[in-house]
Amino acid sequence: QLPQVEQLVLQHHILDKELNNSAYGNNTKKHLIQNSSLLAHINNAKLVRENTCFIEFGAGK
Repeated sequence: QLPQVEQLVLQHHILDKELNNSAYGNNTKKHLIQNSSLLAHINNAKLVRENTCFIEFGAGK
């Protein structure tokens, strides 16, 4: 059996406006929450620097 993995969902302020847009459906909101959390984790780890690019390919289905 695999060990439990802690889930820590963060929110980055840059996506606050989009996250509060009531026109978006559940699927769009889910992706915005995921992207906001990724940005916040990257920022908290101090990985945001000039001339740095991150490409997120997703896990797929």
